[in-house]
Amino acid sequence: MIRLDANSATRLHGTSVMDGHAVLRYRVESSSEPDTFIDVEEWSEAAQMTVGSGYLRHMMLNADGELEDVLIRLPDGPNGALIANGDESSPAIWAGTRADGMYRILLIDTEAPITYDDTTAAAGGVSLPLSPDLEVRLTALILPEWNDEIMATLKEEISR
Repeated sequence: MIRLDANSATRLHGTSVMDGHAVLRYRVESSSEPDTFIDVEEWSEAAQMTVGSGYLRHMMLNADGELEDVLIRLPDGPNGALIANGDESSPAIWAGTRADGMYRILLIDTEAPITYDDTTAAAGGVSLPLSPDLEVRLTALILPEWNDEIMATLKEEISR
């Protein structure tokens, strides 16, 4: 999911329990720059919203000081698109179609500005500028249908 370059390697560093959640600690390493990496702590939990249920992934990214941006590859990659850019009051919304015809809706919640352009679209994700202890919350909802009414209901629910 987290990429520094085309052949980034991910190495598990350990697991722990924090506030009742199982936490994975791993490092994403650049294949082209040996000392360039991001340390990640990640945990998940169930998510329930008015339009449906799914899961929430919490990721804390602590980057090597030389990195500027990170690519967050999203499920459904080229079969998805950013349909609402997030801001201080609400997360960004990514919509994709799964192979089984269901819709995967992702809420991307972070304080960092999200970049979605031709380059990130081709890579199947979004780019974020790195900062110390960057937090990213990704809520995935799997829905049988997706339309303007469902999107309006979701936007109303997620606006802060």
